[in-house]
Amino acid sequence: MRDRVGAEWRWVAVAAIATLILIELPFLFAYSQTLPDRVFVSIWAPHDYAQYAAAMREGASSGSWLIHDHLTGEPHDPVFMYTLYVALGKLAAALGLDFELAYHLAEVAARAVLLVAVYAFASAVLSTVHRRRLAFVLTLFTSGLAVFAVGARVVGAELGTTPAELNWPEVNTFLVLLTAPHLQLGLAFLLLAARYYLVSWTSTSVANPAVAGAMALALGLTNPFSLVTLCAVVTVHLGLMWLPSRALPRRAIWSGITILLGSAPLLAYNLLAFAADPFWSLTYGQQNVQPSPPPIQLVLGLGGLLVFTLSGLRGFLRRPTPGTWFVLVWIALSLGLMYAPLQVQRRFAFGLHPLLAVVAAVGLEPVWRWARRERRFPRSLLRPLSTLLLAQVLFGSTAILYAAAIREASDPYGRALNEASGFAAQAAAPGSGVFQSRSLKDTALWLAGTMGPNDVVLAENATGNYLAAFIPGRVFVGHWVATLDHGPKQAATRRFYRGDLQPEERRRFLAANNIRYVVYGPIERARGGSLPILTADLVRVATYADVTVYEVAPPLPIGRRAQVHGCVTPSLGERPARSECRPRTIVAAHLG
Repeated sequence: MRDRVGAEWRWVAVAAIATLILIELPFLFAYSQTLPDRVFVSIWAPHDYAQYAAAMREGASSGSWLIHDHLTGEPHDPVFMYTLYVALGKLAAALGLDFELAYHLAEVAARAVLLVAVYAFASAVLSTVHRRRLAFVLTLFTSGLAVFAVGARVVGAELGTTPAELNWPEVNTFLVLLTAPHLQLGLAFLLLAARYYLVSWTSTSVANPAVAGAMALALGLTNPFSLVTLCAVVTVHLGLMWLPSRALPRRAIWSGITILLGSAPLLAYNLLAFAADPFWSLTYGQQNVQPSPPPIQLVLGLGGLLVFTLSGLRGFLRRPTPGTWFVLVWIALSLGLMYAPLQVQRRFAFGLHPLLAVVAAVGLEPVWRWARRERRFPRSLLRPLSTLLLAQVLFGSTAILYAAAIREASDPYGRALNEASGFAAQAAAPGSGVFQSRSLKDTALWLAGTMGPNDVVLAENATGNYLAAFIPGRVFVGHWVATLDHGPKQAATRRFYRGDLQPEERRRFLAANNIRYVVYGPIERARGGSLPILTADLVRVATYADVTVYEVAPPLPIGRRAQVHGCVTPSLGERPARSECRPRTIVAAHLG
């Protein structure tokens, strides 16, 4: 028995290591492309990286576990959020690690935990090793029918819709492996909480309820949206299993209780913080709209996996167990929450893909055996053809997604946008892609050493987004969720950089928003406005290649002399020392 269990987990270890290497390749490509004038940010959703990096830096510089929103200009109270990154920042500071290195190591570690969690959950539901392995592969590598959508586009046809798996990690576990550590760990803790809950139905060990509760608590610290799904599924499942005999195993009851107790504090806190707090309820509350894809996109995004799920239902229900009913209840509630009238519908899809894969493994097993059956010629030709077709239906879109990741990672200048995937959306906006200019990073480091926590920087949305990852202060605009009133602020910023404001209007705009620094880089210049001259309200203080920083001087009575700091222009990649900044005298004058 031990030998069989050991062999089973050795297979998991080999498969997990191979998967980790496969996923790491795009990141290695990206790091190899960090040229003297380019730095790597993130492969998937680089515009979200600033939130995590800012939490790391604030965690490292503060004894508190609360963080501020660095992507909006308004002062506000800190909140208990992004705890994983706060802890990671504190750990990196204690060990003397570079923050970017610490973040990437966390990505790799989170992937490893998720891979183990996927198999552990499958082992709690499926009875045979063969089905568990099929579920593992299906969970990690299947996607939908985007490969056919891309093929249709190549020949000039359009399907009229885009499959969901290329844009939403919630319905594609392979895509989760490319995302931020908290999403990977969130899915892992969700599956592990479910796994130990299910094991408690057949085991008398007190460890299972304790671990289930601990996993629920960890889930609340990484992806609290999934607590709603987990608590709902456990509650309904316990009620459903109680109905036939009016009795439940004691350990199963305790597992349910520990999950609910582990979830309750963070559920309550998040509800209060993001529904009742006057600031956070507007940014990460009302502005955080995450609609589910239309049903047709969801069906196309699941593709062949959904077909095998439906075909495997009969076999899955042949000998029902608590795990069988748990999976079916979870699928039903997940779909219900996804299309309930809630702002964050899509977040409740987390876990749906692995669940479908577990059922699909039962449906795929006989098809796989038929495809692998030995036949005489010419029927023997069916074997390679059927295998190829099966692989194309199940894994073709994943191959396209992986190729898109490699392509983005090897294109530091963003010259080749990938229209075949969700990477196109993040690369389409100038300056918001996988790479950023070295001059902008040098500017961010200069601001990090100069700004105070209450200072505000004005820059275009993509520029501000990147700066927020480094600075102790805040940016005026930088993220569609984290920036309060993002749309109006983005429009006002564009008017400023287009030169639409008169001098007096510009002065009032800067003062009203407490802006101390104004950044002019390539994106800002692209708006068409001219660079500000050295006047009483804007004084150049730093220049890094194509990025210039201006400081907003305080208003003075007419004719009054004051000193402001100006900096000599450093060379590319060189951060100006304090001695390079020297006072300069200017005279306030009328600007209107």
